[in-house]
Amino acid sequence: MKNTIVFYGAYDTAIQKKAVEVLSELLLDYTGGYPSFYKVGSKVETADFKAIYIGTKKDNFYINENSTAILTKPEEYAIRIENGVVI
Repeated sequence: MKNTIVFYGAYDTAIQKKAVEVLSELLLDYTGGYPSFYKVGSKVETADFKAIYIGTKKDNFYINENSTAILTKPEEYAIRIENGVVI
């Protein structure tokens, strides 16, 4: 199984930090290893990794450019998986 890289947008609030922690634990259970985390825009080669992009359209440009979801309520989210990339 490929290793996982998570690209995040903001990492400023306790809620965002908790979300990253929970995601790490879930990925550990699923993949047997912790993912690597990078701020979106970091120069990282992703060819040998599964990529996950987390955040909002406002704080993660990759999500803004690649997501068509229109969310209108607080705590609402969308998940899209395409070509081995999760948004």
